[in-house]
Amino acid sequence: MSRAADFLGPHGVLSESLPGFEHRAGQVEMAARVEETLNGDGALMIEAGTGIGKSFAYLIPALLCGERVVVSTATKNLQDQLFEKDLPQLQGLLGSRVRVARMKGRENYLCRLEWQKFQTAGDLKLDSRRNADLRRIAAWAEKTKTGDRDEIRGLRGPTDYWRGISTISENCIGRRCPHHEECHLTTLRKAAHSSQILIVNHHLLVADLIVRQTDFGEVLPEYDHLIVDEAHRLEDAATHGLSSTLSGAAADRLATDLTRFLKRSAPELASPAAIRKLRRSYRELFETLAPERDDRPQLFHPEGLPPETREQAEAASLQLQVLEGHLLKVRETLRAHPPPDGSDGETGAERFLKRITEFRIELSALMTPRPDYVHWSVFRRETARPENGNGKAGARRGRTCFASTAPVHPGGELRQGLFDPLKSCVLTSATLALDGGFDYAAAALGVTAASGKVVPSPFRFEDQARLYVPRDLVDPRDPGFQDAVAERVLHLVAASRGRALILFTSWGNLDRVGRVLGTACPFPVLRQQRGGGHAALLNSFRTTPNAVLLGVRSFWEGVDVPGDALTLLVIDKLPFPVPSDPLHRARAERAEEATGDGFANYSVPQAALTLKQGLGRLIRTQQDVGLAAVLDSRLVRMGYGRRLLRSLPPFPLITGLDEATGFLESLP
Repeated sequence: MSRAADFLGPHGVLSESLPGFEHRAGQVEMAARVEETLNGDGALMIEAGTGIGKSFAYLIPALLCGERVVVSTATKNLQDQLFEKDLPQLQGLLGSRVRVARMKGRENYLCRLEWQKFQTAGDLKLDSRRNADLRRIAAWAEKTKTGDRDEIRGLRGPTDYWRGISTISENCIGRRCPHHEECHLTTLRKAAHSSQILIVNHHLLVADLIVRQTDFGEVLPEYDHLIVDEAHRLEDAATHGLSSTLSGAAADRLATDLTRFLKRSAPELASPAAIRKLRRSYRELFETLAPERDDRPQLFHPEGLPPETREQAEAASLQLQVLEGHLLKVRETLRAHPPPDGSDGETGAERFLKRITEFRIELSALMTPRPDYVHWSVFRRETARPENGNGKAGARRGRTCFASTAPVHPGGELRQGLFDPLKSCVLTSATLALDGGFDYAAAALGVTAASGKVVPSPFRFEDQARLYVPRDLVDPRDPGFQDAVAERVLHLVAASRGRALILFTSWGNLDRVGRVLGTACPFPVLRQQRGGGHAALLNSFRTTPNAVLLGVRSFWEGVDVPGDALTLLVIDKLPFPVPSDPLHRARAERAEEATGDGFANYSVPQAALTLKQGLGRLIRTQQDVGLAAVLDSRLVRMGYGRRLLRSLPPFPLITGLDEATGFLESLP
């Protein structure tokens, strides 16, 4: 038996020393496979069913490895759990002295210099809630050792000012900062370089990949071993990190901010003509890129754009170069003659140079044809966020045109930039396998020559739960589907006495069904709101007796409600990718070209993995019981339904409403 598995065995250290610890054969098996991979070379993909205890199964081998291991998670919550709870607990039990560090994105950390300037700003118009929040931040800033904003609890007002007081690159002036040596980011990087285990998130992992490709340095210290938890989220993180987006509104903000800065810090060097040309060139560019329909994205190919559009893009790029040259002169002037009022001066010019460089990079990406990238434009609403931390709330803007480009599949770049240089990597999740294999996930993530293992959940799904799929409900494409869903949910909720989580595939479905439940449901109904967070809502659901919670995609994973507060889980329909989404459309087309069937080889696998995530919210412990309902008859009527069912936990299937309500009524 491996060393890691021995610690987790029935007579191991954890069983003898950790109260409530239960030996699980699947956890032991996973730990042995992870340790074997870290001690050798290669890649391991492992699906660990709910209840396996996968965190301990990979953390113990990481502690024993002897070389630096980076552990990447999809969420900061899991980062914090690993760093603040799991690793300290394991190190205490194992007697480990391995150094551990945690790194998040730069926007999470307080900039001492910007916070100092923010506090002395004279034009802050703050309401009472924000004043209370700032007093709390001030008290925290005096004593924090990390500067991590997640340490702050109880902020009640808007925090749109945080970006302006964080250590993001456009705020940072590096070694010229008077606080550089005690900077939270400097301290963090020193800790990371001296650590053997480094806990990061997927977005930071991808940011490091991008920086290394451009030869600008590194975000993370060198490492040989990588463990990716919640690996099903890595493709989305890579797609987001490798994408580029611009809008005419963003160019307007740059022009407005630059005008304000020059008038304040160097009025004799203001360049209104060049700034007006920048506004005009971007406005004309986005007028030609705007989609024909307000409600639908429009694909475009850079090489197929009209000559006048390419000319406008070149004009915009030229104006950025002109302003860049002008700002270099402004910076030198301000360096020699700082503003007497103590305003930003040279550091402000440095920030604008960084913003202009970012604009040039984004514009070049949008206008450059790349065979594995998709380009599109779309209208959407935008909330303006202050760039300079002046404390004023963001204003709602109207619909504006955005143009974006993103990789159709980031697997190639992940393979070359992330996985190939490593000695070993482990990718794990509760939802990684499809039809018992890992070919689909391996191709999407760019993992080659990986061994794979499915470690099933220890839960007794055949005893603990049922899966209800009604044959008699109308097809989701029928106009009466939403009303039928509302009626069926009312029946099920009555039988479960509330205690239900209702998951929707769209806001439209949630709104329609929510209106019905809001008037007809006898139990407390909690609804996710557009733009709202879900931590407080989830806490209300846990603590409100017999509550019914309605949510969209952000509630399909990461929701853990053990016990009888959740005994009914309903999914309105099969979560197929939205056909109008440019990325999904491009990926389906690639699958069609490669296999002759984009639906079977892209849309169905995507739906299967998402459905498995959603249904995984129901049974979280050995004691949980409940009914899972998918109100989409295609799951039992269509041929692809059998493939979807094979990907799910082994719930006994029922199709009759009376049987479903009878099961719910029998539950405690």
